[in-house]
Amino acid sequence: MTTQEEQQRYTNGLVTYRDAYEQFPVPVCLMPCDADGAVQLRVMCEPDYRVRLMRAVFGSEYRLPPRELSCCDTMMPDGTAAVLGLDMDARRIREANTQAQQHTGKPVAVFVRKCQVKPVWQLLAGYPIPLYSIKDEVLLDTFSWRELLAIPPLDGYRTPEGQFVDEEAIHRYADAHRVARKKR
Repeated sequence: MTTQEEQQRYTNGLVTYRDAYEQFPVPVCLMPCDADGAVQLRVMCEPDYRVRLMRAVFGSEYRLPPRELSCCDTMMPDGTAAVLGLDMDARRIREANTQAQQHTGKPVAVFVRKCQVKPVWQLLAGYPIPLYSIKDEVLLDTFSWRELLAIPPLDGYRTPEGQFVDEEAIHRYADAHRVARKKR
């Protein structure tokens, strides 16, 4: 048996996440299933989030990268290429690093939230990439948010009379109004 056949037999045809990730042709953004992931998704829903955040971080020092650094988001004042890694698209970060190494001779600088530093560091193990943390206040200011996440009240929603709104009451209300409309 060949090594490939042995592996196929051993894994029952299943593919590791890493192998699937490497073969998948579209961007894959890793996201934790917690409040940090919800903030990450909220940022990614903002129009032009990359440019807006990098402008907020660099202010008047913000510069578009040259065409040959298409995966990068800005150039730092010292000539280092930089990429926003907040969306956790490791393939894009690696490609930005390859481009930066080829054209500037330096590794790309990656900007993430503080809670993402360790996962990105692990994800990019073996790459000597400097990581910078973006404070949550920058997100709040850049996107004019009052808070990172809008958490619904824990006690549910209430009617003007102070009673809890529940699914059953909503259906009864909808059914009553449907019947009233049909009679008209």
